[in-house]
Amino acid sequence: MSVATAARDRVKNLLVEGVFDNPVVTREFRTRMRGWKAFMIMGGYVLFVAGIQFIVYINIWSSRSSGPGGGLMLVDRNVGMELFRYLAWTQAILLTLIIPSLTFSSLTQEIERKTMEMLALTRLSPGKTVVGKQLAGFLYALILLICTIPLASMCLMLGGISPAEIGAWYLELTAWCFLLTCAGVFWSSLFARTAAAALFTYGTAVFYFLATIPFGALTVAPFFGGSSNPHVLGALNPGWASFTSVLTANVCSVKAPLWIVAVGLHVAIGVLVLLVASTHVKYQRAERALPIRIMLIGITAALIWLLVGNLTAMGGVPSTQQYTLDLVGVVSSVILAFVSLLICSVATGEVKRKPGQSVLGYGLSVMRIFKGDLGGAVPFVFVWMALVYAAFAGTLEWLMRSQGSHLSAAVWISLCEVGVSLVAMAVGIAAVGVLSSCCVRHRRNAAALVLLFLILVFSGYGIVMVYYVDGLTVTRGPVWQLAAFWPMTPILSSTNEWRSMPRLWWSSDHSWIVCSGAYLAIALVSLALGSRALSRYGGVKEE
Repeated sequence: MSVATAARDRVKNLLVEGVFDNPVVTREFRTRMRGWKAFMIMGGYVLFVAGIQFIVYINIWSSRSSGPGGGLMLVDRNVGMELFRYLAWTQAILLTLIIPSLTFSSLTQEIERKTMEMLALTRLSPGKTVVGKQLAGFLYALILLICTIPLASMCLMLGGISPAEIGAWYLELTAWCFLLTCAGVFWSSLFARTAAAALFTYGTAVFYFLATIPFGALTVAPFFGGSSNPHVLGALNPGWASFTSVLTANVCSVKAPLWIVAVGLHVAIGVLVLLVASTHVKYQRAERALPIRIMLIGITAALIWLLVGNLTAMGGVPSTQQYTLDLVGVVSSVILAFVSLLICSVATGEVKRKPGQSVLGYGLSVMRIFKGDLGGAVPFVFVWMALVYAAFAGTLEWLMRSQGSHLSAAVWISLCEVGVSLVAMAVGIAAVGVLSSCCVRHRRNAAALVLLFLILVFSGYGIVMVYYVDGLTVTRGPVWQLAAFWPMTPILSSTNEWRSMPRLWWSSDHSWIVCSGAYLAIALVSLALGSRALSRYGGVKEE
């Protein structure tokens, strides 16, 4: 049997056993559809959307009839598009409020009803349990979408919009519902109470919806005389997606349809959080470290490529060397902040070292890099940050070459200096996570300690800088040398932004060496202290 045939059979078996023959899907979906609440929600949803569409139609009729050339609404080619956009925003907001309720109690209710133990005794794997819970909610969301297709067809009859635009938008809204149901299952797997899972699920959904609105505003700029290159992430917001369903963005001279970007990212993020959720199912935790970490690297690199390669949507490409250095500083800061926050979860957990093995050797174990084990956290963070920053540097060079230019030697030197510093800082933060996991009993407390460390190193020196006045403040004292631990020091120094900052005991050109050495020292000290802390406090235990 060939490798391709074996892979095809495995995928086929996974689909059949995980989706079509999954008893969790059958039980959850039948239970939901046998009650009256499901049909009441469907009826109320369709009636509300139809009512909004009717009100908008009446308002459009009144405005057209009262204006010059009244009564010519039926030949106005923009009526269908205008109705469709109101339909899109109404459904986007309603689904953001309805869909999380379908899955945020999927696993917590099993715990509260004392049925999780019975579920764990079955032959179902954690992955099938999680997929079954998610699919039950996702299939109901699809029914809600299908019920509104006749309303969208009315917009098509009035003109101004094509079937391709409606089809692309429905695909984007389907991916949005998929992401929301995955988020509900994810938070339900992390908590033992439905109230906490509901709070975090709705908080995530509303925050993501609001955070993607600015991207959509940049995307619709071509409709109002703005940049001809729309923002590639504008379709992430399902409301703005009605404007962007047929638009194409220029990313490093590559044409990227916005609906494909939105659907791809939402599905990829949804699958990622489902994989993470399968590792937190009570009594039966799955081993999914390899796909989780590979997808995490891939999604992060893809976001870097999309954002940096689409700079023309936000004002053009770098035209001068200092402008390019400023861009390096801004993007490097965002990458460091993003990775540092995720390290709170990646580099914390239960210490599963071998008897007699030191935490230093355990924490630097390269063989565990793609296993669900805390021992591979530090090497994984090293590889993750290195690959993500390499993706940024490569995308920036690709963008410049697509504009007929290239990065100068000074910019490449700055990229290398900042990159080394970021990798060293990420390793130091990950080592602090390992030490925190050796000192406390609960993983959430270890993550809180890492977050406290991040707040201290990011804001501590910034608070000191408030009292700095260039030319007046004495800057040779020991307190100013804390800049060695401030993550912004190598970024500002390598991008020529330290000119008005305090003078230090070392040259600003060597700040990347000093900061890298400081965080590598933090990493070694943290791992060296881990063995003593583990023997004294016991470390994190699986909850």
